[in-house]
Amino acid sequence: MRRSLPCRDPISHVRALLYLAVVALAPLGCGEPVEPGAVAQDASRSAHDAASFADASADDSGTTWDAGVVADASVIADASEVADASVVADAATPDTTGADSPPVMACGTTGLPSLTNLSPVELSASLESKDFLLINVASASGGQIPQTDTYIPYDDTEALVAFIGPDLDTEVVLYCNSGGRSRVAGNSLVALGYCQVSHLAGGKNAWVAAGYELE
Repeated sequence: MRRSLPCRDPISHVRALLYLAVVALAPLGCGEPVEPGAVAQDASRSAHDAASFADASADDSGTTWDAGVVADASVIADASEVADASVVADAATPDTTGADSPPVMACGTTGLPSLTNLSPVELSASLESKDFLLINVASASGGQIPQTDTYIPYDDTEALVAFIGPDLDTEVVLYCNSGGRSRVAGNSLVALGYCQVSHLAGGKNAWVAAGYELE
């Protein structure tokens, strides 16, 4: 049965153990033969003296310290520190799952969308069965391509978004006089996530040069 050593604090506990060791080993340090019976007698006396020393250091409240319990508490503290360190390490490790995967846009395409260039011939063929928005971003004067839905200045992205609507999969074709402004407006829409944005390369100038008429 393990004996609980009463002490005022852990330091007194250690002092009691040291006293026991010194008293028990003292007869063995003289270099003289020691009879087994004498060793047993000295060990018994040393244990009694150590217990008396521990009893003398007890406080008035009778608080006791069990060496085994103290050791167990130390092990638990060490394990807790290791667990805490593991949690901190896990938290500091970045999650790289899917880091190399391209983003999936709202309209279902993989990666970032891009602005598509249309030739006058391609646009003319598309107008035969028009299912897209055709927006003039050049000016309200100077004529328009047939079936144009509206005119919106190229740099008024807010108005373009309001007209097109929130569906990022809406097909849109932009044009201007020479293709520069429609490219700027188209890239602004692409940056917002619109996936099917095209512009007429060369603008109205290229349209007329290809033999098509304006309204």
